Amino acid sequence: MWLITFGLLFVGAAAAQNVSSADSLPFDINSDTVEGDPDYIPPYFPILPFNQYANNPILSPNPANNFESAFLYNPTAIVLNETIFLLYRAQNESLVSSVGLAWSTDGINFERLNRPILYATEPWEAGGGTEDPRIIRVNGTFYLTYTAYNLTSPQLCIATSTDLLNWTKYPPLFPYWQDVAFSDIDVPGPRLNHSKSGAITNEMVGGVYHMYW
Repeated sequence: MWLITFGLLFVGAAAAQNVSSADSLPFDINSDTVEGDPDYIPPYFPILPFNQYANNPILSPNPANNFESAFLYNPTAIVLNETIFLLYRAQNESLVSSVGLAWSTDGINFERLNRPILYATEPWEAGGGTEDPRIIRVNGTFYLTYTAYNLTSPQLCIATSTDLLNWTKYPPLFPYWQDVAFSDIDVPGPRLNHSKSGAITNEMVGGVYHMYW
């Protein structure tokens, strides 16, 4: 049982702490890799209160790796072979975002891959990069929803993988989406092509998966 489970959040400026990185994953991941922890006992809801870890942050920017040299943001997590894999948003000094990968066996002490696993390659990602990762796994395939940002429009996208390292990307999920509700204060008018931060439920309900975004 880990001290910290899903919802590991961190933000930071460049620092020298927690910068250990590796060239490869602790083990190979494929469609047959066991997901979860056989000893895990789901909590009874509500799961509050949470207690902040005294030695936060658990990860800080790594000046040695350009892609994560400036800031670290909101992550998503999945457990494989009793190891927590954390996919997190990283930003370099040019404020271009990509998704990094870290892992831990206790939920507190993490080692990270020294290169991003998802980064800007498409026109709708140019300039801003890839943000807000959310992950589920279905029949051995990982589905990663993320925000593609081209400095004009943040758009919700999806990518698939079987090993967490090699990803197949797809075009924006909701092209030409326009806001159906907006605030006079924060959003004074409807926005076009503005969609982001989607999280797919990990269980089917009524024969379908749902996504909150």
